[in-house]
Amino acid sequence: MSGSQVVPGSEAESAGMPWWEGGKKFVILYVPSACTALTPYAWSTVDTSQRPIMSAMGAANTICRVAVATKTMAAAGYAKFQLAGILDDLITPSITGVTSQTLSIASAVVAAGGAATITPDDFAIVLEGATAEVFDVYLLDREITPS
Repeated sequence: MSGSQVVPGSEAESAGMPWWEGGKKFVILYVPSACTALTPYAWSTVDTSQRPIMSAMGAANTICRVAVATKTMAAAGYAKFQLAGILDDLITPSITGVTSQTLSIASAVVAAGGAATITPDDFAIVLEGATAEVFDVYLLDREITPS
C-alpha cells in the first residue's frame, strides 16, 4: 500500500471538531512549529493543506478564535487546545488589577479588557489573578476581532 492513510479516530481526522469534556470545550489543532502550554493562540480555520491550524495572535481586525494550548510541543504535530470553560493558570504578559474584568487581544498580545462590557476583542473573563502573569479565567469560546 502506498501513500498515507488516516486512521479513523486519529488526531488528523478529528482536528477542528470541538468536543465538551468535564465542562470544558476542546479542539485538536495542527501546530506548525511549536507551542507553549497554557498560552493563548489564534485558531485559523485551515491552512493551505486544509488542516485546522493554530498560530500566533494575528494582526488587528483578523477574525479568529482563541485556543489555549494544553501542553508544550517543541516540534510540529497535532495538539489539544481548550476553547471554553474554566482554565487555571493562563499565562499572559504582565497585567495587573483585572480580576472580574475581561481579557482581550490588542496588538497581537493579551491585554486587560473592561469590567462593564464585552467588546469584539475579548476572549476571557478573569476569575482570579495569582500573579501579574498567571490568571484563572473563564474562556468565552467566541470569534473575536483583535484590535
